[in-house]
Amino acid sequence: MPRPRIQPTAEQDSNGQNAHEISATGFENSSVTINGSPLPPDDNAFRIFGLFHSYHVISVASVVSLVLILSVYLTAMFLFPWVKYDTLFCVIAASGFTIFLFTGMGSNALVFKALFSNTSTYVTPFLLYHAFVLLVEAIITFAALGQIISDQDAHLDESDILARQVVTLTPLCAIFQVAMIYIGYKYIQYIKNYAYFRQLANSINPVMTFNDPIFTPPADETTIKP
Repeated sequence: MPRPRIQPTAEQDSNGQNAHEISATGFENSSVTINGSPLPPDDNAFRIFGLFHSYHVISVASVVSLVLILSVYLTAMFLFPWVKYDTLFCVIAASGFTIFLFTGMGSNALVFKALFSNTSTYVTPFLLYHAFVLLVEAIITFAALGQIISDQDAHLDESDILARQVVTLTPLCAIFQVAMIYIGYKYIQYIKNYAYFRQLANSINPVMTFNDPIFTPPADETTIKP
């Protein structure tokens, strides 16, 4: 006799809440319903704007973030005015750029580990890194605004031009960081729900009832011969 296949199908329970009916096909007129089960892994709740699944979006977002981090690091190392500052300040600046590079590359690379292992722990550094960068961008923006407000001179010097460029650029960077945090949060929701969904499906031991008996012995036999 073939082994029954467990197939979840979404429905609504008597209270109007989400429920899933887990039917054992292969046996006629037999089913088990479990209320309060999680959403299916391909539900629209785990899609970005209801279009693209968070699994695919975070994959692309991690690659884009890795490319941007490397580009920013190389640009900063090339354009930073090293000759204007003393050795100690240059060492501190180079150390900061290097920490930015390795923490960014590492936290975004861990996302691929999460994709293969379905573990939300590896997504946490991704969220923390982009949240930290968002905080730094907010601090830099307020500092640039303070520079613009405090300098009432009609003549624009180099610091005023730089402050205006920072104020123009940082909102776009902040939007990118918020998008990364949102994508990571949606993917963590998907991982946790998917793990619970699989655990629920693997732990079900359905108690099935049948309208017809599986085997009816002949009337003239009382035992079943091997």
